[in-house]
Amino acid sequence: MKKMRRFLSLFMCIVLSAVCLAGCGGKSDEALLTASVKNLNEAKNCDITAKMSGKMKVSIGDFSQDVDMDMDITSTMFMDPVKTKVVSTLNSAGTSVKSESYIAKENDKYVTYTKVDDEWSKMELGNMDEAMAVSGMDNMAKQLVDDISKYVKKDDQEKEGKKYLVYDYTISGDAIKDMIKSMSSSMGSSLGLAGEDESQMEEILNAMVKEVGDITMTIFIDRETENISHIEYSMTEFMNKMMKSLMGSISDLAKAEGGEQAEIPAMNIETSDMNMKLSYSNINSAADFEIPKEALEAKDISELDGESQDGE
Repeated sequence: MKKMRRFLSLFMCIVLSAVCLAGCGGKSDEALLTASVKNLNEAKNCDITAKMSGKMKVSIGDFSQDVDMDMDITSTMFMDPVKTKVVSTLNSAGTSVKSESYIAKENDKYVTYTKVDDEWSKMELGNMDEAMAVSGMDNMAKQLVDDISKYVKKDDQEKEGKKYLVYDYTISGDAIKDMIKSMSSSMGSSLGLAGEDESQMEEILNAMVKEVGDITMTIFIDRETENISHIEYSMTEFMNKMMKSLMGSISDLAKAEGGEQAEIPAMNIETSDMNMKLSYSNINSAADFEIPKEALEAKDISELDGESQDGE
């Protein structure tokens, strides 16, 4: 259970981090769009805040519970050397959970350091550069040059005295699946799994994304600064498809372990009004940070799991 909890937390972290990485890197509207995307893609550093909110209905057999969820994330990203600081707060079912994480590139691999229950651990994520390149999500500007039809012009908007140029941008479901699958192979070993357990973990990951479709993001460009101000999109369909596939995989595994005669209650997690907003600021002027010494000295998560099993 503890290992699965860490896995699910890491999976969400990877999804959110990948979305953030995809963006941090007198003109006509098209020229302004091109310039703003280029500014962000070529940024040496920036601050990003993310807010995800929505509702979840958890059903197990005859039992069901409605849960409100709000997640606030603040992050600072540097590209040379690559490092990211992420502080998140999850409010759900009357409880609040805060976590602190750092992601750094070490020897061509990404390593994440995470503080949970006042204990630091580290985990190798694998080569996320390759994952991003495989999906094509590493460079929004390149996609714009290749096919400008991916960006659909919407009506301008004005909020709090600022005028925004607005476009819709669609990331294909195939691109999302390719990105996550290219990272999944290293996750099992990072969690200390091997053999059948590692294969099951990769199978669950692939099942979670097999039905994922396109995601359309609305991009708000500040006409004055010529920078992308924020991006908004719905995650309801994305999360529902992932949760349906995940619950199906868990049910299949439970039946395989308990036999066909085992009574496995129906499980379902359905989301509604699940929306994400990413805001960018301090492009090329973000405050620098250092990864804490206690994080750098943390044990690998596979070692911590081994110690917990020895103590049982």
